[in-house]
Amino acid sequence: MLITQAQAGGGEDAGQDDVINKLADSLLDKLPAGFDLEEANKKYPVMYEQSMNTVLTQELERFNILTNLIKSSLKQLKLAIKGEILLSPVLEAALNSLKIGKIPDLWLGKSYPSLKSLGGYMSDLYERL
Repeated sequence: MLITQAQAGGGEDAGQDDVINKLADSLLDKLPAGFDLEEANKKYPVMYEQSMNTVLTQELERFNILTNLIKSSLKQLKLAIKGEILLSPVLEAALNSLKIGKIPDLWLGKSYPSLKSLGGYMSDLYERL
């Protein structure tokens, strides 16, 4: 009965939806724009003698992929909460993770390894960026 009661209510979920919307907005506001890979390649060309340039451009590309994934999933979650798009199983799992302060598995698939909570992970990500 408790399981069906939580799903049938609506009042409690509406409050959680507001919290998730505010969380998504704050995370989206803090994420910087993507790195300009063309400019990085011009400034640090990939050469045999400069292997660190290769590492730098690869890391910039990985961070762009991660931040774009975070941004797009948060925007999709906001739309799904509004009812404008369907909540896919992947988005639902991300939503449930955000509700409990956990890093969504969707993000961890493209991220560096981390055992931190959502807040610690995002602080660490901002610092890395």
